[in-house]
Amino acid sequence: HLQQLAYPGSPAGETLTAAAASAAPTWGAAASGIYEKVGSYAITTPSTTLDCTFSAITADDIASLFIVFNGDWGTGDFKVKFNGTSSTGHSTNGLSMNGNGLLTGFYETDTNGFVLAPSVSAAGSKGVFYIHANLIRSGLNGSSSFFFDASGSGTNVASWKSGGFLSDTGLTDISQVNFFKSSGNMAQYSTVDIYKINV
Repeated sequence: HLQQLAYPGSPAGETLTAAAASAAPTWGAAASGIYEKVGSYAITTPSTTLDCTFSAITADDIASLFIVFNGDWGTGDFKVKFNGTSSTGHSTNGLSMNGNGLLTGFYETDTNGFVLAPSVSAAGSKGVFYIHANLIRSGLNGSSSFFFDASGSGTNVASWKSGGFLSDTGLTDISQVNFFKSSGNMAQYSTVDIYKINV
């Protein structure tokens, strides 16, 4: 027979959940999607740093963090670090390609962070970077090692591809992504959007 089900008094995206044959269906919280937004961040005035802080996420709870930078980083190295960690163990390998298709490789071990784009002399280097990052899962050899993979495209240098790792026993979760410059400023209106890819 038909049964009227009361609508939630303060709807919050609930979905109707089927119950056993002898019980009525109920409203329940909607399941998280594969991509779940963590936060959006923006530079309101030109700055050498953009700090993105959020509730701590452990490696075993997600497949990866997905981070999108869209903006103008000007001249000088463009870098990223996680949880504010400063360690000589930030190792980055990468390739850059100019507008004529010329590839240039780079390798850096930095005390401050991973290198997304090496220094360029031309001002106004702007574009988009896509970054996947996570700690290795607990219980594996080399636990507390952090890995990232990034790709980007922009002006002055046509495209970048980089990846790296950091061994740091103090890292147990991720709660901050920090973009920064070795010199010069990131431009106003540069933005970062962060998503977690759920398992």
